[in-house]
Amino acid sequence: MPAEHLFAITATLGFKSVTQTFVVKAAAVVEEVATEVAAADAGTTSVTVDAPLSPIRGAGILLPEGALSIDTVLSIGQIQQGTAVPGAAQTNAGDNDNGTSAVVSFGPSGTQFSEPVTLALPLGNIVASGPIGAESVASKVQAWTMDDDSVWKRLPVSHVDTEAGVAIVKTHHFSQFTAFVGEETLLAPSLLWWLGLR
Repeated sequence: MPAEHLFAITATLGFKSVTQTFVVKAAAVVEEVATEVAAADAGTTSVTVDAPLSPIRGAGILLPEGALSIDTVLSIGQIQQGTAVPGAAQTNAGDNDNGTSAVVSFGPSGTQFSEPVTLALPLGNIVASGPIGAESVASKVQAWTMDDDSVWKRLPVSHVDTEAGVAIVKTHHFSQFTAFVGEETLLAPSLLWWLGLR
């Protein structure tokens, strides 16, 4: 459950004071699966959320041999009350109450890999039901990750599995990730024209 913290700020100028109070809800991770992986394990290791009612069903990790240097407990969980993702609020791609895609925490957060790790990011019901056609949906999938400065950064999508309802990305680190179906909003129309893309 996300933690709520009440803050009060008081400003004084001369003999007058004003107090402002506000509530900050800290993000929380609801862990859905955790698996210990030995660095010496041979072959590829996979960890997947397969609970049928989970809002992050389909989230998964495909870890190639040699990606870990020490034994590690890999985990997958859903972020509650996380930071907004650019463009996600305009989508209808997830199972969350606010209509946006679920933000998935792959942990331990900050873990670095010597080989790229493949992640499956759930897209929610929009792909499974295909309201605008699976091929059309796949071309509009965006994937994002939270960088070390707590800023969302766009990732290239390697593949979209419309049957499983997941976007596939590759990464060298664990953090927060999300994917959703949305319109391209990163380049203004005039910039697209200047680049010769329109």
